[in-house]
Amino acid sequence: MSTRYAAHHENRIYYFYITLKEPQELRILMYNTPYIFILKKGQWENHSGNQMSMSQGLLNAVIEAAGIS
Repeated sequence: MSTRYAAHHENRIYYFYITLKEPQELRILMYNTPYIFILKKGQWENHSGNQMSMSQGLLNAVIEAAGIS
């Protein structure tokens, strides 16, 4: 978890670390908050167990910054 990634969204930069990267799941740590994203029907979504939900625009920016197509 040493590589810091940067997601660009709405004229801001959000920094995060990847904790798990699987074909159908991505887990990150952004500002000490863990997020889990899952791939459903070709669309990345917030996991229902997330304490906080990320906006779809920022989620898309995170997916792009993580190098996931």
